Amino acid sequence: MSKTNNITRSTLLEQQEEISGQVKKILDRLKNLEKRRWLRTKEAAKYLSISNSQLHALKTKGIISCTKLAGTNYYDRKEIDHILESQLDGEKAPQAGNS
Repeated sequence: MSKTNNITRSTLLEQQEEISGQVKKILDRLKNLEKRRWLRTKEAAKYLSISNSQLHALKTKGIISCTKLAGTNYYDRKEIDHILESQLDGEKAPQAGNS
């Protein structure tokens, strides 16, 4: 015996509205992140789509720099963008602070 799920149009519309709301929240957070120049470690790692430990390794190798203030590391989004652009252009990644 075949089991079918009866989904009404109103149920689909409700689910669509819920998903749209969640997507809007995510996009708003990303837009806010893109507007900010200084990113904390977790934010910078998320911006780069890498782990915190991978970001730390880049910092240790001198590929990216950070500023420490009150025990918190801050990464310059403009420097991150410059490093990414240079990688896309096929250049060697600049050493931290040389951007």
